[in-house]
Amino acid sequence: MTEIAAGIVRSLSTPKHVGAHGVWGRFLRIRNIWATWSLARQFATCATIVLLPAMTLIGLWVSSRIQQSVTHSAATSAALYMENFIEPLIQELAIGGNISEQNVVRLSRLLSDTALGNKILTFKIWVHGDIIAASSRVDLIGQRFIPSAGLLRAWQGEVVSEFDHLKDVENQFEKDTGIPLLEVYIPIRARGAENIIAVGEFYERAEDLQATLIKAKLGSWLVVAAVTLSMLSALFAIVRR
Repeated sequence: MTEIAAGIVRSLSTPKHVGAHGVWGRFLRIRNIWATWSLARQFATCATIVLLPAMTLIGLWVSSRIQQSVTHSAATSAALYMENFIEPLIQELAIGGNISEQNVVRLSRLLSDTALGNKILTFKIWVHGDIIAASSRVDLIGQRFIPSAGLLRAWQGEVVSEFDHLKDVENQFEKDTGIPLLEVYIPIRARGAENIIAVGEFYERAEDLQATLIKAKLGSWLVVAAVTLSMLSALFAIVRR
């Protein structure tokens, strides 16, 4: 590989006016170097060129699946926990009304008056698609924002979770904290019915989740690396005989 690299560097340093003939000449030099290698060395080089990208893609896919699985599991548990606090305070929406001022105040104080403050950094209650009807951040109440993809999916009845993915305008405060956060959207239904009356969005502190993800991803990459090296060693040993 060192000889090939050296040949490529020398060929690239030739004047640009050599054109197609110069390109062909560089190809011939590389081919001549390749021809001097043993079959085992050629095979090992080709196997490395093919296997490394393939195993890298597999590693990325496995890491992505691990993050999705761990994040979804954490989000589901957090959503059930959060819904118990929010759902009773917004049932006025089920009969076509608005959240009363009294309940808006109760919602805005959830983080200071309940155990939620130990887990949740901030939350928002969305109504009518894109309006924040209540929030732990009082300055956002009544404002309208362009719905994110996660919010739109939640209005369709899906629990949506995103780890450290704070790109929307209304997320700037959470982003500025620098804390790893699990962002979760939960559809909130009318009691005893299936119609969605609001969407809750909340940000759970995720330091432990981040550590779990790092360990899981590191473990998966070590397994992929070990398998790749084993395959290359076995193939090289067979060809070298």
